[in-house]
Amino acid sequence: IVLLGVLAVAATTSSSDAPTARRLRRLVVGAGVVGVGAVAVLVVAQAAAASGRGLLDALDVTPEVTTDTRTGVLSLWRIALLGTLAAVFTVPMRSRVRLVLAGVSGVALLAVTAMIGHAWSAEDRAVAVAADVLHLAAVSVWVGGLVALAVVLRHVEDREATARRFSTVALVAVVAVALSGTVSGYEQVRSFDALTTTGYGQLLLLKVAGFGVLLGFGWINRFRLVGVVRRTVEPLLRSVRLEIPVAAVVLALTAALISQAPARTTFSQPFNQIQTADAL
Repeated sequence: IVLLGVLAVAATTSSSDAPTARRLRRLVVGAGVVGVGAVAVLVVAQAAAASGRGLLDALDVTPEVTTDTRTGVLSLWRIALLGTLAAVFTVPMRSRVRLVLAGVSGVALLAVTAMIGHAWSAEDRAVAVAADVLHLAAVSVWVGGLVALAVVLRHVEDREATARRFSTVALVAVVAVALSGTVSGYEQVRSFDALTTTGYGQLLLLKVAGFGVLLGFGWINRFRLVGVVRRTVEPLLRSVRLEIPVAAVVLALTAALISQAPARTTFSQPFNQIQTADAL
């Protein structure tokens, strides 16, 4: 999430702004290390669930269980790509080369993440995976960018220009989130009844409500607070710091959705059971 947001903020700042670049690099490296650790724990937890062992006892079988499953192999790719991203921002290199390598690795990471989720099992797999990748990328630019902006806005050379440019980037990301989220939602729900009567659908409605709250913050930031950054950055920073926890809640709802069976499958089960009973 943080990576593409950092790239978005980096693109809106001066290339000669070395202190800001250092802060952004530290942010990405920290996020990469945390990400590697989190995915590694998830891999062990999956091995524990598959083997029926405790978390510590599953360490011995984790390599075998992980490499024998598609999800496990993709999780290993996630770890490798996260490590690559952290390394890209640690090893000295030209800024343009760094951004290109980070961008390629970031897109690959998003694609692998989409292939692990529900999009891979959708009826229109290609459409669902493409929409999911776009959705993840847009959310990363928007929410990750907010985190990066909160870290560096006080320290950039031209605060107003940075805030205005990122506001424009965030606006494009919001449109992409809405469009791709609509496609992804349809692919996983398929009907209004499934949206309102299944756990997946109800969580999705809560996520949409959270998205609406974030839109409100975005409107205030763009049309009320960016204009005063030349005088003081505090009002915009306060708003961004309130917006980030709301975004965290929306991301938590997204994580909960991943653990739920898609509404298109759970809603169809009662109907299929009725059909089977009638046939008998």
